[in-house]
Amino acid sequence: MAKIKAVRTRQRGKTFSYAFEAGHDENGKRIVIEKGGFATRAEAYEKGTEAFVDFKHGNIGITSEKITVKDYMESWLESVARANTQQHRGALCARRQSAAYCQWHIGD
Repeated sequence: MAKIKAVRTRQRGKTFSYAFEAGHDENGKRIVIEKGGFATRAEAYEKGTEAFVDFKHGNIGITSEKITVKDYMESWLESVARANTQQHRGALCARRQSAAYCQWHIGD
């Protein structure tokens, strides 16, 4: 199996953890997702790969079956679109306009 270079593992005490970058915030600081407590390096890497793939495919961790389109769009814009688009005024403006347009046509 080919390794995904974006997922890093390391030993922390007696357990292992994974980490990967999830974009940058408004100030340009890296957003790193990290989770630990795995017994082996292989287990940490496997879980890290699953989390990275979920992140890249837009899985934002919403588990409620009764969520409005507006709430979903706001969550998606914050966690996925913001992390995967450039942080300049044009991109921010386009995201806001797209959200307003969709909400106006679809409703809550």
